[in-house]
Amino acid sequence: MGFMARLQNVHLQSTALGVGCVLVAGFDDSRVKEALKLPTDLEPTALLCIGQRRDA
Repeated sequence: MGFMARLQNVHLQSTALGVGCVLVAGFDDSRVKEALKLPTDLEPTALLCIGQRRDA
């Protein structure tokens, strides 16, 4: 299964569970690597933010 298909499956499952999920693709790679203490050989490509929904 491809990377984007996996992201879509997580998004669909979170929606089915009533949990909010949003994909963030525009971010500062170096800041994410530092914050998550990622090894130098890993590159963040997307962030999935998952949490309680706050309906407007």
